[in-house]
Amino acid sequence: MTQATDLLGLLNAINGVVWQADPVREHTTFVSERVEALFGYTSATWLATPAFWEGHLHPEDREQTLADYERLVQMGRPFELEYRVRAFDDRVVWVRDYITPVIEGGVVIRMAGLTIDITSQKQTEAARLANEEWFRALVQQSSDIVTVVNRGGYIKYASPSLHRILGLEPEAIKGTDVLQAMHPDEHAEIRQMFAAAVFGGSGATSSLTSRFRHADGSYRWLEWVATNRLDDPHVRGMVMNSRDVTDRREADLALDQSRRTFQVLFDHSPDGIMLVDLDGDMPIVACNEVAASMNGYTVEELTGQSTYLITSGGEALRAQPGANDAFKQRIRDEGRVRMETMHRRKDGSEFPVEIHLAFVWIHGREMLMSLERDITERQAATDALQASQSRLLASEKLASLGRLTAGLAHEINSPLAATMNSLHEAAQLAKEYHDSVGAPGVNENDHREIATELRTILAEGVSSAGRIGEFIRTIRSHTRDTVTGVTTFNAVKLATDTLTMIAHQARNANVSLLFEQPKDQVLLRGEPGRFTQILTNLVVNGIHACELPGERRVSVRFVERGGDPVLEVEDTGTGIAPEVLPRIFDPMFTTKDVGKGTGLGLSILHDIVTGHFKGEIEVSTSVGKGTTFAVLFPSQA
Repeated sequence: MTQATDLLGLLNAINGVVWQADPVREHTTFVSERVEALFGYTSATWLATPAFWEGHLHPEDREQTLADYERLVQMGRPFELEYRVRAFDDRVVWVRDYITPVIEGGVVIRMAGLTIDITSQKQTEAARLANEEWFRALVQQSSDIVTVVNRGGYIKYASPSLHRILGLEPEAIKGTDVLQAMHPDEHAEIRQMFAAAVFGGSGATSSLTSRFRHADGSYRWLEWVATNRLDDPHVRGMVMNSRDVTDRREADLALDQSRRTFQVLFDHSPDGIMLVDLDGDMPIVACNEVAASMNGYTVEELTGQSTYLITSGGEALRAQPGANDAFKQRIRDEGRVRMETMHRRKDGSEFPVEIHLAFVWIHGREMLMSLERDITERQAATDALQASQSRLLASEKLASLGRLTAGLAHEINSPLAATMNSLHEAAQLAKEYHDSVGAPGVNENDHREIATELRTILAEGVSSAGRIGEFIRTIRSHTRDTVTGVTTFNAVKLATDTLTMIAHQARNANVSLLFEQPKDQVLLRGEPGRFTQILTNLVVNGIHACELPGERRVSVRFVERGGDPVLEVEDTGTGIAPEVLPRIFDPMFTTKDVGKGTGLGLSILHDIVTGHFKGEIEVSTSVGKGTTFAVLFPSQA
């Protein structure tokens, strides 16, 4: 009994679970007390429950563990199994089971085993594998190239990024000299830096940016760091981490070139350039020679000074804090501003400048880039040009007045001649009546006949005089309408009156002048006289264009396009040649004979349409068939 007790104590003292099972009845016959410390179950529970071991195998391991157990038992030799068991408190315990079949007469009569806890070992192994997988993934998936080379510079390992960056296969370059992949011009510097890391001892590093040859023969810039890991038993080499910086290198070179280019442009620009701080009294941070000399200063004198120094009235602005706040806010809101102003030179004289301002941020500061140009000569030329244009416009107006005057004379002369003729005939009949009084053979019937004829002639004279009066009233109304300033007017009525006054030109040229009068009024905004000038010019040009035999017609109409009124003047004339069409609105350009055209009509007309009425003018033409001018006016609806 004592011996059995001692043996049992010895079995319970073993750091593992000793067990014995009957393979026939598939029942555990003995399990040491260590089972409770390991799994939380008492040995009594374990022994009393059939198939207890099988039922507490981890579900993911049960099928494979039982299959391995049956297979290995049949071999009749001791074997090991590793599997997981679910403990009493739901812990998962990894165990290694050392199992020995006991055989008598070639039959397995019982199974004996020792089960030990290997959970900590498994956790340590899992952590190690996880670290290895993490490191492998880190190296394999890194965007940088990781290379291991030996002390002599021969490649032992290269990460997959080598193919992505340099187009080379990692396996293909193993055992090759790393310098073969580098630009020959840099070998000496590379050797020097590499040797510094090699002889610097464990952990020593060297870094450099070098050119590496791509598989296609081109070179890429790589920034690399070599770290000495020759003493590390897991590495035994120099670890090189290389990053592709080609784009950054090229960007840096481009930036440097851009800076150089900007400096050249800044220094040699024909315009003045100033960089102005938007804060405070707007000091000049930098300026070029042109900007300084234009204002009568040197670059050194002007740099650091307030822009108020060169601004007309600048001293008054400087004396009023916040006077330029609205201007500064406008610059911030719009970003770019163009303006013309006056500058004051060092000697006190003033001159006009054109300024283009751009709002920029530089080093966290609000700045203005100011491009300035002295426009003294341009302004003088502009003033001269405007004076010349005014004279030309007056000349064209006189020409228009001449055409209208000719129309007046023609329209009045015809009824006036008829009136004079009627008066002459009336005078003859009155004399005849006078002479017949008391004459022998003249009776009352003769007097009545003379009187009747006289009344008829006088009625014709009155009618002719009435036509003159109606035409004068039309002229008076037209003149009143056209001499006003900018107003909203009915273009249909004005067109009717205008065409009435130039109708004689069409009749004299044997050209039909048609006005397709719309039912509704057409309202335009502007000076009525300018509209008359447009219509007269287009109609007269159309009449002059009708030189070919056949239908000779000028049609005037109002149409609507996209809700906007459009005046169309169409003729059946000669049309405009393609080589001439692009120039018809150029000043001083004409195809008429000398003395028949100034070349100003269409040019001035174009300026009136686009400048005064803010409209557009279009031309469609066909040589030999005619031309249509379409004037598009903004809607006043």
